[in-house]
Amino acid sequence: MHTHLDEPTRSSQDGRGKAIGTGAHVAIIVFESMLALWQLGVAPQLIAIAFGLVLGAVCLALALAFGLGGRDVAGRFLQRKVDRLQGPDRQP
Repeated sequence: MHTHLDEPTRSSQDGRGKAIGTGAHVAIIVFESMLALWQLGVAPQLIAIAFGLVLGAVCLALALAFGLGGRDVAGRFLQRKVDRLQGPDRQP
């Protein structure tokens, strides 16, 4: 069931906005499904472990993406700092 609130995202031409919207929608559905199973008493320990694993995997993926994506920027930053510390009479 789609509401009128879905329309701005669905009609958008921004690919990133659509991807984030879809990802958020899926995350909410998964989260509420896990909570519903937990409230029904369906293997609460298994649900808690699964939730922790999913959350840990998301955090690891974000950390890797941030680390690998910022590698060039961090390298340039550190190179400028090293150049400044070594001064103008630097030897190759």
